[in-house]
Amino acid sequence: MLPESFVFGSQRFFPKDTDVAVTRWCATQNRTLEDLAQKLGLSRMALTLVLRGIDPVTPALERRLREMMQTEQKRRA
Repeated sequence: MLPESFVFGSQRFFPKDTDVAVTRWCATQNRTLEDLAQKLGLSRMALTLVLRGIDPVTPALERRLREMMQTEQKRRA
């Protein structure tokens, strides 16, 4: 699952290894990180920077990513 984000200053960030967790999740869904980024309306590089904790995550992006991952997980159950 998606790790919890944290606040640093006035912005939210994902922990550094979030990209690994999301890439593994993508593999279980037969998707690439690029597929996921496109579905979120981002470039792969922009999504990677957010997931590595380099760029901040917006509340809307975090919510959408969590919803997508939960929805897909429920479909597989």
